[in-house]
Amino acid sequence: MRPDSDQILLLSQRPYRVLGTLREQILYSNTTIEVEKAQLDQVLEW
Repeated sequence: MRPDSDQILLLSQRPYRVLGTLREQILYSNTTIEVEKAQLDQVLEW
């Protein structure tokens, strides 16, 4: 069974960075979700 299209992410073999902040890098392609700074800090610690 195939997941819904909003649950699929293409991961390129070449590194890609968007212009902008580290927050924008982490959330790239997930523009519709809201994430608290504390959650991002926790992800970076992992």
